[in-house]
Amino acid sequence: MKSFFRQPGNAILSIISILFASNAFLLANRKSQYSFFMDSQNPDVFYWIFFFLLAIATATLLLYFRNIDAKLIFKKILYFFAPFEIILLGGLYFWKSQLNFIFFLFAGVYLFTTSFLLLKNYARNNPNEPSETQTIKQWVTAQGKTTLALLFLIMALSGVFGNYKLAQFSAVDEPLWTFDRIPSFWKNISEKNWSNTNISDKPGITVAIISGIGLLDVNPYLYDEKNESSKNLNIEKMNYALRFPLLLFTILMLPMFYFLIERLLGAKTALLATAMIGLSPILLGMSRIINPDALLWIFAPLSILSFLIYQKKQLSAYLYLAGIFLGLAILTKYVANILYVFFFGMIFLEYIFNFQRYENTTVRKYLKCSIINFLILVIISLATFYLLYPGTWLRPDRIFKGTIMSQAFISTWPIFAAIFSLLLADTIFFKNKFIGSALIFLSKKR
Repeated sequence: MKSFFRQPGNAILSIISILFASNAFLLANRKSQYSFFMDSQNPDVFYWIFFFLLAIATATLLLYFRNIDAKLIFKKILYFFAPFEIILLGGLYFWKSQLNFIFFLFAGVYLFTTSFLLLKNYARNNPNEPSETQTIKQWVTAQGKTTLALLFLIMALSGVFGNYKLAQFSAVDEPLWTFDRIPSFWKNISEKNWSNTNISDKPGITVAIISGIGLLDVNPYLYDEKNESSKNLNIEKMNYALRFPLLLFTILMLPMFYFLIERLLGAKTALLATAMIGLSPILLGMSRIINPDALLWIFAPLSILSFLIYQKKQLSAYLYLAGIFLGLAILTKYVANILYVFFFGMIFLEYIFNFQRYENTTVRKYLKCSIINFLILVIISLATFYLLYPGTWLRPDRIFKGTIMSQAFISTWPIFAAIFSLLLADTIFFKNKFIGSALIFLSKKR
């Protein structure tokens, strides 16, 4: 500890960190009965102090830590903001301070980032993790011109079939999205009314984001039958403007399907599977309707594919990708929460059916690493859900109401929590004596 403070840079950052947290405390309490200031105290004074302290901290990092590793710099930044985060959480969630939404957003991002790094630090000793030897450019070159041309042809045909009479039909649930939910979402975004971006019980946020691009071209209010001017407008223009972004997104995601399937099963299988996906009448039909199902069938399978590749290749990048796609799937429709149970179950199935991969490690090490990586996946999915759903910024409880405590998961949650708790207890207290023995037995009897 003494050697830490003997370094001028560390000492200066520590002092600034305390001042930063103190300023946050005064700002959060400026309207409470314990405040040192009048109710009319202008918060801009505190914001200027924040900027001033940040400028000094930045100069200190550049002056004293210019030549150290970027990861160490990032850790120092996290340590620097730790006291500020503690005060901020108290002010936001206990004292109910009325602060700018940026403070709420920072508090959430800091928690997710710190949780991820702590879990990643415990998982870094994974003996099975290799390194990726092929760059994206090398991978594209390895596919060959013929394969890439066929993939482009599949995308083009998918676009032609999907775009056929795209605006010339009506769907039952679409008016809820076109006239209400999508415009309301973007209206609340423009007004910075973050809490009211909770537009649906689906929640359908990804639908509002992607289909909402069409609002740049049309105003759904003008096409509403309740509006007299709608008689002079062709509703097909609105239908096309709001449906086409979903169709285009579907087409652009076909290369991602090919990439993941190729990583898992090879190029020939990937090309055939992509053709069946991109030219499937059922999937194309779903992609033409403004509905969460138009995107759920994309994000959920991509999350599963990414996780399966991670288990096969043991590359963390695919685990992170699985978490991102899972978060997007839950943002689309809460039923995607069931994938938490699926991924948890895959931990055991992976060992039972592929135990040869783990002959050089113990069951305890495998389970410990798998639990940590599962938690990393959960953190990434929740972070994705949080960042893209403004309604959670001021109401963090919606993160849990939309994920592990959602209606789609509420009946399964107690059972899942009980099994996960038993696994943790067996890992911590009994060194996987019971579950490990069961896995070894099942792997031999498979």
